[in-house]
Amino acid sequence: MILGQVFERQARIEVRITSGRRQRTIKATVDTGYNGWLTLPSPLIRSLALPWKTATTGTLADGTTVKFEVYEGSLVWDGKPRRIQIHEADGTPAIGMAVMDGYELNVQIRDRGKLMLVSMGS
Repeated sequence: MILGQVFERQARIEVRITSGRRQRTIKATVDTGYNGWLTLPSPLIRSLALPWKTATTGTLADGTTVKFEVYEGSLVWDGKPRRIQIHEADGTPAIGMAVMDGYELNVQIRDRGKLMLVSMGS
C-alpha cells in the first residue's frame, strides 16, 4: 500500500528515484490524465545523472503536442524497485497511470485528505 495526502487540491505521494548510486526522495502529484510513468524537471534529471533513452511526442490536456526527452531510472514502488521511463517536464513531478496500473486509487478530496494506492493482486 502507498499512502499520500492532498495539499492545495493536489494528491501527492512521496517516492524514491534512483540511478546508479544516486537517489532522491521527491513528492509527486498523482496525475490520472497522464498515461506515462513519471515526469521530472531537468535539474532533477541532471542531479540524478539519468541516462537519456529517446525523444517522443505527447499531447497535453489542452490539445497541444509537445516533444519530451525520455530518460531511464528506477522508482521504488510499493517497496520494490521498478525500471521506468521518465519524461522531462517543467513543474512539479507527476506520477502517471503507467506506474499505478494494477492499483486501486482512493483519494479524499479535501485539504489534508488521505490518499491510498492499494495493489489489486497478482
